Formats: sequence, C-alpha cells, structure tokens
Amino acid sequence: MELHPDLEDEIYYNYLAQEFSEVFPQSVKNSGQYLKGDSKELLQMDSYNAQVVTVKAVQELILENRSLEKKVEELAAEIEKLKQPTTNSRK
Repeated sequence: MELHPDLEDEIYYNYLAQEFSEVFPQSVKNSGQYLKGDSKELLQMDSYNAQVVTVKAVQELILENRSLEKKVEELAAEIEKLKQPTTNSRK
C-alpha cells in the first residue's frame, strides 16, 4: 500500500470518480495510492472527455437560446399588434 505524499488533508473540488466512471469508464483508473488511514484505493481520472462534452453542450445551448430569443421577439411584436386599436372598430 503506497500513501500519496502530495495530498494534503483538505477539500478538493472535482467530479466524483465513481459517478464519472458511469459516463466515461475509460477515463477512470485505480491509482495504486491510498490516503493515510483509508484502505480504499484512490481513483485517478482524466476529465478531458467531460470538457469536450461540456463545450458541445454549451454550443448547443447558445443556439437554442438564440432561437428562443427570436421567438420571444416575434411573440412580443404580435402582442403589440393585438394591443393596437383596429381601424374598423364599431362606434
């Protein structure tokens, strides 16, 4: 059992390797290292795959947002037309 000498006892923010491996199993491996007092082997992960997927998702959200903004503008214009008094209204 090899202890990881460079890991301090503090909070690290990252993906949960166990959950990450459900989506990207090829990106999570056993490290062969352990934290002092813990018998579970540390997992090592490569988060590059998540970065690629995230960039693609953001690109798709930008396109969807633009489409929705255009639709909102069209509906707002339609509402404004409906608010205008008709020229053929009865007296």
